[in-house]
Amino acid sequence: MNATIGIDVGKSGFLCCLPMVGPPEFAPMPMIVPSGGKGKRRYDVSGLVVTLMDWMRRYDIHLAAIERQQVHPGQGSVSCFSLGEGFGLLVGIAAALGLPTETPHPRTWQAEMMRDTPGSDPKARSIEVAGRLFPTVDLRPTERCRVPDHNKSDSLLLAEWARRRIG
Repeated sequence: MNATIGIDVGKSGFLCCLPMVGPPEFAPMPMIVPSGGKGKRRYDVSGLVVTLMDWMRRYDIHLAAIERQQVHPGQGSVSCFSLGEGFGLLVGIAAALGLPTETPHPRTWQAEMMRDTPGSDPKARSIEVAGRLFPTVDLRPTERCRVPDHNKSDSLLLAEWARRRIG
């Protein structure tokens, strides 16, 4: 079965596999949490590989959209390095696995996916559009959460953007 993948990069990001038929599958960004709760979380490279390989085993992945990262004014150097590290890891893993990828800038995919949705907050617009396009999909990060998560909705919209790219 054919599918696309959308990846919202970041330590709170999500991966989404969107089959042409059936519901999307989500995975939170795999992270390694230091023992004792002290220290910084790190990307779990093997967890990323396992997740992507599982989807590749079950689906014929036509395109993976990995959101391009950018530095914002006033953003700290540690934050910038972390985003760049995650983006580089994901692009490298996708290349090593032979996944066809595109790395759209947020403005590119958001302009297409949120074209008819008013408002200035891209996070709220992402949740609104994903909820409208996929009304049966639970956009909460976990069942215990009460509100939808923009990282999860972004990954879903990136997967839909990729699906529209392949026709």
